Amino acid sequence: MAQLALTRAAHLHDYLSVLRDLGAPVDRNLAQSRLPQCIEETPELYVSVPMATEWIARTGHDLEPMALGLLGTHNASLSNFQPLHQTAILTAPTGLSRLRAVAAIAAS
Repeated sequence: MAQLALTRAAHLHDYLSVLRDLGAPVDRNLAQSRLPQCIEETPELYVSVPMATEWIARTGHDLEPMALGLLGTHNASLSNFQPLHQTAILTAPTGLSRLRAVAAIAAS
């Protein structure tokens, strides 16, 4: 059975901010995409991960993927995660176990 990869729109906000700061045509590209144009006003909305990833890559085409990822994580915080993920992160003893815990939740 195929699964659809989804993420909350809130997870894209940091990338939208970075792309705007770099002068990328975020609003124009949102209007031309299949992503919701009101994505910043609807953080609880679920969007397709492949669609969002492709949009971020296309909008930030001047950046290498690693550079865009690094810039996007600068504004990330624990408050960006849902309570279940926050608990998994805070209770895990190491960075690797935190990643594994969050990945296990995401896979379920």
